[in-house]
Amino acid sequence: TGETPALPPAFAAHLDWLKGNGKAALAELALDQLRAVPPLAPRELAGPVGERDEYRTRPRGRIRIEAETETGLHLAIAAVLATGNRFVVDDEPVVAALPEPVRAAFDRDGDSVAAVLFEGGGDALIRLRTALAGQDGPIVPVHAVSPEGLAAGREVFPLEMLVEEVSISTNTAAAGGNASLMTIG
Repeated sequence: TGETPALPPAFAAHLDWLKGNGKAALAELALDQLRAVPPLAPRELAGPVGERDEYRTRPRGRIRIEAETETGLHLAIAAVLATGNRFVVDDEPVVAALPEPVRAAFDRDGDSVAAVLFEGGGDALIRLRTALAGQDGPIVPVHAVSPEGLAAGREVFPLEMLVEEVSISTNTAAAGGNASLMTIG
């Protein structure tokens, strides 16, 4: 596993809540899940002279969570919070018990989502994919893990799939090496 990146405030609040409610092992699994992905922070890329290239990621939006176990629910919530997304889940009483920064990322309306985090067995997954395939609009990716693999740390929710990649190229040569000059006028 890699280093732990800076924690988003809602993610940190969720970890603190898990630890405070006797779920320290679950909090550690959430951190392991975060460490398992490449850094999502912006970074400058190598490029030709006269060009500045930057790689960034941004949240996908609303992520639906379908979890069979409490471990799956909390690890999916952690994945959503770690990537700056909002989450949709049917289990509102569980959400009501979470700290305010986590509840602030909860969305009741689950009709249109950017992706689904699924933890469970094969038949439920087939039903979910069939239902999603029958909807109008864009294809909704489903990221599935097994309860056993998730609890054992062999599987993680793919945080890198919960963000969109953005590449920005700025032609600095057009402004004599000073990109800010292009905005004057």
